[in-house]
Amino acid sequence: MNKKLAKFLVAIFTCAMLVLSVMACNPIDDSSKDSTPDSSIVVPSATITLDKTAATMDLYETLLLTATTDAEGEVVWESSDAAKATVENGLVTTLEEGVVIITASIGDLSANCVIT
Repeated sequence: MNKKLAKFLVAIFTCAMLVLSVMACNPIDDSSKDSTPDSSIVVPSATITLDKTAATMDLYETLLLTATTDAEGEVVWESSDAAKATVENGLVTTLEEGVVIITASIGDLSANCVIT
């Protein structure tokens, strides 16, 4: 047998043995794979709520809203109309008559309180 042919056959044999040993260590078993999601996995979702969802306030009155959340981060407070009511750290102060929505948010989470 010629030396080049012998080297070629040894190389093919070595590659075949390598492939077989890798396949033996990582058997392919598609029977355990299911196309439906595993319903036993529960992904907790963060929430934010306010202690009041609506309140009636007199002019220049103050009201302290409390946000409860299990999300990480700082609660950001916002008034839908700062000319009618302001909010700072949950303390709402009415300045004009009308309807205002106070929003407490963290990231994509938010909770509202309608002030009339």
